[in-house]
Amino acid sequence: MRTSFGLCLAALLLGSSSLFGQTTNADAEKALSKGQDAFEDDKSNAAIRHFNKAIELDPNYADAYYYRGEVYSYLEKYPEALADFSKAVKLNPKLGEAFQGRGTVYFKTSKFAEAVEDFTRAIRVDRQNASAHNDRGQAYFKLGKFNEAITDYTRAIQLDPEEASTYFYNRGEALFNIKKFSEAIADCTKSIELDPENPEPYYIRGINYGQLNKTEEALADFNKAIETDPDNANAYAYRGAYYNELGKPAEGMADLDKAIEVQPKNPFAYFMRGRAFTLGKEHPKALADLNKSIELDPNRPITYFFRGLVYSDLNKNAEAIEDLTKHINLNPDSPNPSAYRVRGAYYAQSQGLGS
Repeated sequence: MRTSFGLCLAALLLGSSSLFGQTTNADAEKALSKGQDAFEDDKSNAAIRHFNKAIELDPNYADAYYYRGEVYSYLEKYPEALADFSKAVKLNPKLGEAFQGRGTVYFKTSKFAEAVEDFTRAIRVDRQNASAHNDRGQAYFKLGKFNEAITDYTRAIQLDPEEASTYFYNRGEALFNIKKFSEAIADCTKSIELDPENPEPYYIRGINYGQLNKTEEALADFNKAIETDPDNANAYAYRGAYYNELGKPAEGMADLDKAIEVQPKNPFAYFMRGRAFTLGKEHPKALADLNKSIELDPNRPITYFFRGLVYSDLNKNAEAIEDLTKHINLNPDSPNPSAYRVRGAYYAQSQGLGS
């Protein structure tokens, strides 16, 4: 899954005409321009100093707060970024870029409902903003609201069809999640046509081919994704899971291990290996990987589902119920039906209703 937050950064570096003319202090505007140039040259600290100067010269200069917030966001200094974006929109409620920037920070800190609200505010300011529609779609996706996500991705494609590789790929991933595999393949193919060097649509197309039992096509896409980016953990993780499905556990585990080797902080890689250990009834290894995945990403619903299954196999009823409930609460629109079945069996057992 890919965001279009990089597009916001491009707008920052190029400068958006809607952001200028908000100060009458020429020296403040010069300091702002120097900050932009410094950031474009990858000199983040220098950029912050220039934006600080612009704010010192004009404490009500909304643009300067916005740009400094973008640098803080880039540096992953999220509290500082939130403060600057909030100050910018307070000074200028028509500054859609600042709402989008704040939404990006909320997204990166897993506050997806808040992200939706800010991306919506950005869209209200500029309804032609394709990247804001895409970003809101990403937040909807994280909330498990796949139909809403698809609507936003479609709008982004309509608004900017020539730069829509990311939007097609994202819509393809959402379509996969509602089991529209042929449509997902079509979107991933279009994404590849627009940007053949992006590995992500290859492996997403691959898992869709797998769902349609097109084994050769699936493996070809997984291989192409890895060829395009040999350090892409997700591609190794998907291919590893697919090898396991094909009854090739040695090849599968090698790929899952490789996924973690190339990206040791990738929560999806740990989840996929933990999933394999769960299905193989290797409970201690499964718990170790699923715990690590949750540590890295506490908002992925499916991880709690599989850890709940492990706890169920270990007869740890309280822990199983807690994880299955967490899975359902994080994904209320489309939880795994087995979560209700297993949890219901435990509830019945606790009431003396089991067989």
